[in-house]
Amino acid sequence: GVKATSAACRSCREECHAACECSDFCEPLIKDAALCHEQGLSWSPILSQSFDNFFLSVLTLFEILTTEGWVNVMYAAADITEVYQQPVRDNSQWLWAISFSIYIMFMFMFILNLSVGVIVGKFLELKKENSNTMLTTSQAKWIKSIKRLGNKNLKAFFGLTNLHLLPWYQKRGYQIVSDPRFDLSIMMCICANTLLMAAKISPTEEPPLWMEDAIKTACFIFSGVFAIECIFKLFVLRSAYFEETWNWFDLLSVAGTLVGILFDMLPFLPDVGASAITQVIRILRITRIFRLLKLMDGLNKVFTALTVSLVKLVNVGLVLMLMLVLYGVLGTNLFAFIKLGETLDVHGNFRHFGWSVITLFRASTGEAWNELMHDLWKDELSWFRVGDWCTPDNLFDLTTSYDVLESKCLVGQGSIPNACVATVLGMNLWPVVFWVSYTLFITFMIFNLVVAVILEGYAEGKNCVEQRMMERCINWWKKRDP
Repeated sequence: GVKATSAACRSCREECHAACECSDFCEPLIKDAALCHEQGLSWSPILSQSFDNFFLSVLTLFEILTTEGWVNVMYAAADITEVYQQPVRDNSQWLWAISFSIYIMFMFMFILNLSVGVIVGKFLELKKENSNTMLTTSQAKWIKSIKRLGNKNLKAFFGLTNLHLLPWYQKRGYQIVSDPRFDLSIMMCICANTLLMAAKISPTEEPPLWMEDAIKTACFIFSGVFAIECIFKLFVLRSAYFEETWNWFDLLSVAGTLVGILFDMLPFLPDVGASAITQVIRILRITRIFRLLKLMDGLNKVFTALTVSLVKLVNVGLVLMLMLVLYGVLGTNLFAFIKLGETLDVHGNFRHFGWSVITLFRASTGEAWNELMHDLWKDELSWFRVGDWCTPDNLFDLTTSYDVLESKCLVGQGSIPNACVATVLGMNLWPVVFWVSYTLFITFMIFNLVVAVILEGYAEGKNCVEQRMMERCINWWKKRDP
């Protein structure tokens, strides 16, 4: 019903004519996009992700499957209207908010977590075939000794022997340090000392004037209590004091505390990094709270499970380091000269092997790995659209003539590279292949293997009947034969 001579029809013909002229060297814009460009602004995507074709759609869904940026994609989808038209806030809110939420719940919370079950199941199958999965023979023997002896030296089971031959004061002292109430009182002091250290407030919060002095005085008192305990046990147990690991831990904590107090009270000592040493010692005093493991059986089981799992985790860590080295070398060779972007910056790049490993380890925690991929994925046209440029990969040989190209400002200036990523058959595929494979291997396999190892260690620690029976026998033996 529109006349051929009307303004709308003439405008439509002009747009079609411009699109035909522009097809070879630019992107024709219509509707709100054309109006935006006419006013001197830029019509560009607000996100790195898109659903422009099937490949990009699958890649975007894989990215949000790892929970990276899925909220931003959902918000952008909720605002869409039509092609080349300005987004409207919450235009399709309920449709896309519900759709993305269902996708995350189904794919991340169920399908992705099934990979954990698959890896754990396979790990247990291997364990049935070989009980020493992921362990060498010597490592397996060490774990067995830990379980059966409860991580104690045999001489530390009874502290002192032949009490009838000892002086009365040493015998009486041994009865005191062996009394559970003595350990309980020390544990209460440890908890109170920890709460006092947690009560420290920054001067910017304007704490009461008396608070700093009160906390410092109380910490001195508790330090004195712990020092007296250590000296008293040394006097009573003598050489037997050093047979138990916890006693070594107490002795080091007390010695470190006394050194810290010495540096605080003697300001005339030469400054050889004393302030930094004092800060470290103060932090180490918090570790006394681990002595609570001696009294809390359930917590001790969890800690034992972690200790037993550490040996296997070392082996898994070696596999992780092997993958980091492999991908680090690959990333350095592929992306060393690539132009930096928003996420691929001076704090995360592939300019040499060290930075490559650091960047990969950061990405292994899921921190913006997809944005690193998108920065590497930018080609000449992508940089040109935002008013910038990069050197085409097939134009120069950067490995042999980088200095000459840098002097001519063709690859960046100083330490800032400016090259484009090498293409394969005209397509920039390396960043996608590199990051998707890395995420699959590290996030979905190696880290889930860590979960499997820890679960196995917890199950073994929970079912360790030998250790519980040995502790019961030792307690009865102490009562019947003091």
